[in-house]
Amino acid sequence: MLSIVVATLLGSPFLTSDPADLLVHEWGTFTTLQGSDGVTLEGLQHEEEALPDFVHAIDGFSAIDVLIGLAKGVGRPVTGCTVKMETPVTYFYSPRALLVHARVEFEHGMLTQWYPAVAEFGARGASPDEPIDFNKVERGWLDWQIEVLAPKFGADATPAVEDGAAWLSARIPEANCVRAHVAAAGEQPAHDETEEFLFYRGLGRFDLPIHVRTSEGARLDIANTSAVASDVLTHLFVLNVRAGRGAFSYVPRVAPGESVHVERPLGDDAPSIDEMVAELQPRLEKALEGDGLFAAEAHAMVETWKRSYFKSEGLRVLYVVPQRITDAVLPLAITPKPRAQLRVLVGRLECIAPEQERDTLQALQQFVEGDEEVRSAAWDRLSKLDRFLEPNLRRAIALTTDARIAERAAKWIE
Repeated sequence: MLSIVVATLLGSPFLTSDPADLLVHEWGTFTTLQGSDGVTLEGLQHEEEALPDFVHAIDGFSAIDVLIGLAKGVGRPVTGCTVKMETPVTYFYSPRALLVHARVEFEHGMLTQWYPAVAEFGARGASPDEPIDFNKVERGWLDWQIEVLAPKFGADATPAVEDGAAWLSARIPEANCVRAHVAAAGEQPAHDETEEFLFYRGLGRFDLPIHVRTSEGARLDIANTSAVASDVLTHLFVLNVRAGRGAFSYVPRVAPGESVHVERPLGDDAPSIDEMVAELQPRLEKALEGDGLFAAEAHAMVETWKRSYFKSEGLRVLYVVPQRITDAVLPLAITPKPRAQLRVLVGRLECIAPEQERDTLQALQQFVEGDEEVRSAAWDRLSKLDRFLEPNLRRAIALTTDARIAERAAKWIE
């Protein structure tokens, strides 16, 4: 079991542990990927949004290491990952300064990146220096001991971030800043880390109650597979983005045991991506507000993920994860207990359409059989799959009857 203490809060006599009117709000994303048959695929550990280099990682390397292909916060081989938990940020609202303990756990997952510093982190079922198999990971956790600063204090102490970075979108002045004190260690002097929210990310392996079969022409059959009556999928946005154009459809809800058919092909008259975003963004933000997020929070979430949600090529479904599942998979405990705590996790399901499956198989065949020029062109096609290359290769292995193609895909996965 991995468990390391890395920071200690030095309390202040001017702070209080009385929660008074403490309010806590959180948003984040669970990302999964399914083949055209609706089977969830492994291989989602690859980084998508680069983080500032001050963000902590479970293996202790700089976020810049993602540029050389390391997994999200993990510098070791990873297998069995089917879910990326993306950028949950937790906001605190209090009329005065408070001492707070926050603990988040991740069932069947590891919490791999965070900011500011935690007092402790760990993962049961994972060794700190061996490859990680998410079939064996039982639970991860982070513990923060923080000061929730008084309103309007601390913003000038937050770390500098490059202009245009998605990190900046998550900062909202309405929330209190939080501060963690990091004790001296080795050559590192004691210091404080301040931000306008708690941030964390992780990787895991568990099932979400959505199953999507994808047919030719962006035809989707979306089923809610939960057997729990309260697990309603809400605010489903089906997006199809390709070649600078995009379109979306909206489904208000899909109850457990129900399914819905959606057709979202892209014609020559489809709007540009910018035109689609101009219509879609306010509708998604309004839906998130309807689930309880403040307008500034909903806008921060959508702005943070605008490129991946709206502008990345592909066929995807965005939906709000049922609250029961969020709390079961990702329990969050705040002490002292807030008078109110709200969490809104958006599911992002990437769908591999049959057309994409055929294209991947064709590119693999050309790489195996072609000359140098053909191989180079085939690799260019495959590399455009970027962070989703591995699950696409896994799907190709499942579909092909050609041992050469399966062997080549398996070698790239390794």
